[in-house]
Amino acid sequence: MVLDLVRGRWFLNTLLLWIAFVANLAAFYAIQSWLPTIVGSLGEPSRVVIASTVLTTVGGIAAVIIIGPAMDRTSPFRTLSVVYLVGAGFVALLGWVIGGGSTWALLEAAFLTGTCVTGGQMSVIALATVLYPTSMRSTGVGWALGMGRLGGIAGPLIVGAALGVGVAPRDVVFAVATILVVASISVLALERRVRSQQRSVR
Repeated sequence: MVLDLVRGRWFLNTLLLWIAFVANLAAFYAIQSWLPTIVGSLGEPSRVVIASTVLTTVGGIAAVIIIGPAMDRTSPFRTLSVVYLVGAGFVALLGWVIGGGSTWALLEAAFLTGTCVTGGQMSVIALATVLYPTSMRSTGVGWALGMGRLGGIAGPLIVGAALGVGVAPRDVVFAVATILVVASISVLALERRVRSQQRSVR
């Protein structure tokens, strides 16, 4: 059954889905793991460190209320692609604020970042369920989550290495933003492939 995911017409579909999972979880865990350290290094009190980290999760929970219905009403692929692209902007905003914004701006940017990064991470699982037929669904979702964990491991390690060699926190966060652009492109490309395959079947 696993081979079915990477065989024939499913190969590119699965690869693009895995790229989205890897990129999203790399960004998610990089932010969750290193935001407290980065914010603390700015001299913010512990309550701000905790609040900024918690808000990234709260933002994702709040966003799912909007993202879910949007995926149902329109294209789930296009919706998620937009979520990732907007998320890249919010992560870039977080990086800009880290470089010299107010505490309130930091907390607002953390919340907005969470709406797309955490919200996207929850929503991409739903995307995987509509991509595969019932006979492949559990295997497809399971493998996508497993591949995503590779990004979840690599993301924090790469960020830590970059900070360790002296890369500015703002630049590191900007780099994380570009990862979400990759996720957005992969989901958009996946939508085009799925639509093309549906037309060919007709």
